[in-house]
Amino acid sequence: MKKIEAIIRHFKLEEVKDALNAQGVKGMTVTEVRGFGRQKGHTETYRGAEYSVDFLPKVKIEVVVGNDEAAAVISKIMTTARTGQVGDGKIFVTDRIAAERNLSREEKLEVLTAENVKLQIKHLKNLALIKNQHAKGKIPRIHGWLYRVESGTIEVLVDGRKDEAKA
Repeated sequence: MKKIEAIIRHFKLEEVKDALNAQGVKGMTVTEVRGFGRQKGHTETYRGAEYSVDFLPKVKIEVVVGNDEAAAVISKIMTTARTGQVGDGKIFVTDRIAAERNLSREEKLEVLTAENVKLQIKHLKNLALIKNQHAKGKIPRIHGWLYRVESGTIEVLVDGRKDEAKA
């Protein structure tokens, strides 16, 4: 699962919300935030005195989606929130392993186990031995197996992805 945080302009919030709803996003958290970046700030006059406003108001949207949906959601936020001017915002993406949901203890354990196997495969790919094989033109395939106790099935992961041919 991925947690997507997007900092956008206030007036784009409804448009982004509608676009994400149309894409099937079930919920989001919205927070009013202030920040500064390349957009800098501006000066305002209040009762005859001029002052600088450095922190500009923005809106932060937080959405948690599956790994398969993340790219499409990010793309939708980018295209919907974009105005083409400096200050359109930023998008941050973080991995969320077994996000807090109404999952049973067994289901959470299953998600964590699967993520752990994928992480181990990722770390194995970074070993010097494997990198040396890649440098020599040999591409080793790294396998991982997940045994599902309840169903008695075995899921085969090749290079961190489900191997459809063997599952």
